[in-house]
Amino acid sequence: NDNLSYREFLNYYDDYITMCKTENKNLNDNYWRYPKNFNAMHNKVMIEAQEIKKALEEQEKMSFAERMQKYQCLNCEVDGYFIYIADNLEDWKLQAEKLHQCILEARYDKQVLDRRCLIVFIRKDNEPVATCQLYKDYSIGQFYANELDRQNCLPAEDVKTAMNIWIKQSKSRMKEICCC
Repeated sequence: NDNLSYREFLNYYDDYITMCKTENKNLNDNYWRYPKNFNAMHNKVMIEAQEIKKALEEQEKMSFAERMQKYQCLNCEVDGYFIYIADNLEDWKLQAEKLHQCILEARYDKQVLDRRCLIVFIRKDNEPVATCQLYKDYSIGQFYANELDRQNCLPAEDVKTAMNIWIKQSKSRMKEICCC
C-alpha cells in the first residue's frame, strides 16, 4: 500500500502472518506468504479470524453454561443476599463491570472450569455487591466488593458473614457434586 511507511507495512504484514498462522494457513505456499493483493488478502484473513473467534466464543459460552449447570443447586439467599454461582458469562460481565473487577480478563472462568476454584457472586436486590473466590478446601481466596477504590474494596461485615454462612450450608452439597 502506497499510503503506509515501510515500518507500518511491516507491522501490517506481521499481523497478517500471525493471523495466517492462527488459521493454519500454509505459509510455505506463496499464495498465502506473498499475496498479489495484500490488502484484500489481509482483510479476508482478518474476517476469517473474526468468524473463527466468534465461533469459539459461542462454543466456550455453551460449554461454560453446560458445565456450570450442576452448581445451580448451591444458589440461595442468605440474610437478604443472593449468593450464587453464575452459569453464564453475561452474569460474569455484569459483575465485572459493576464492581470494576478483572474476573474475565484474568480468566477466572477458566480456573473454575479447570476446577481450581469457584467464583461466587453476591448480590442484593439484583445488584452486584461482592465476588468471592472459593478454593477446594472451602477457604476464601480473593473476596472483593467494588474494586474502583483499591484502598476500600473489601466487602462489608454483613456480606462476609452471609458468605461464611453460605459456605457452611453448601459444604455437603459441594462434596456431593464434586464442584471444587
